[in-house]
Amino acid sequence: MTARSELETLVAAQFGREVSAGARALAAAARQRCPGALAVVFYGSCLRTAGADADDAVLDLYVLVDAYETTYDRPLLTWLNRLLPPNVFFLEAQCDEVTVRAKYAVVTLSSFVSFMTNATRESYFWGRFAQPSAVVYSASPEVLRELARGLATAVETFVLNALPLVARTFSAQELWVAGLCESYNTELRAEGPDRSQALFASFADYYEQATRLALTAMPFPIVGDGAGWKAEMPAHERARGLRRWRQRRVCSKLLSLLRVLRNAYTVEGGPEYVIWKIERHSEFRFDKNWRTKPVPLLALALEVFRAWRAGAFR
Repeated sequence: MTARSELETLVAAQFGREVSAGARALAAAARQRCPGALAVVFYGSCLRTAGADADDAVLDLYVLVDAYETTYDRPLLTWLNRLLPPNVFFLEAQCDEVTVRAKYAVVTLSSFVSFMTNATRESYFWGRFAQPSAVVYSASPEVLRELARGLATAVETFVLNALPLVARTFSAQELWVAGLCESYNTELRAEGPDRSQALFASFADYYEQATRLALTAMPFPIVGDGAGWKAEMPAHERARGLRRWRQRRVCSKLLSLLRVLRNAYTVEGGPEYVIWKIERHSEFRFDKNWRTKPVPLLALALEVFRAWRAGAFR
């Protein structure tokens, strides 16, 4: 078995992780909203902490579809999903007389897989899905295999882009913590810098194995073992990698802001979720009257800018 096959097997082994009844109820409700869904992928903090049914938990789901035209009855949503993927929606469902909540993103399976390659400069997709994910629903074994190939590519892309951030000699923990920190820094995130350490600790064995397998796909020599690695990365490659991260911080933050504003226009409750999350992780408080302003989207944008200036997120 090749290292790439082993990596796909490692990724796929996470797909069957046990999830809560609330997660299954939300996945079923999301499928009802997306006719012909090919898969529902569960990722993020609720997967790591198994806190899916907590009162304040909001699960992170991706609904992978075959085509936007068969998913939406509004052409505008199809156009927006192609222009700035993914569209994000919010959902509540009942599970054992408890209300559970999720935000779910919609993207085609083919696009989802293509976003995991290094051709996608933005880390929005491969930064998330290099981490372990569970598959709550899949339409067929072929879909699962396609997901395993795509998420194995996400791991390789993540490792390739994280290598310029660490010293020539590094550990798997140093590699993932550095890469996760930079990935967070490219978005409008409220989490503190200690989050990356916690992410690694949650699935340390997985990241150790994934590192060993992904490093075999790098375009320059790497030697070592689980105790440490040494990368013979050319100086110009390291400089180019660092330059790309600087570019991501500017471009990806702008795209994150555009996604927030897009969701404010298309999704009921979307901006309220963003406001709740920022306030939950900081002492900043939004002006709750932004919707009553003459131009609500501009008012929301100004509130987000004010929160950023106050250090509520990076």
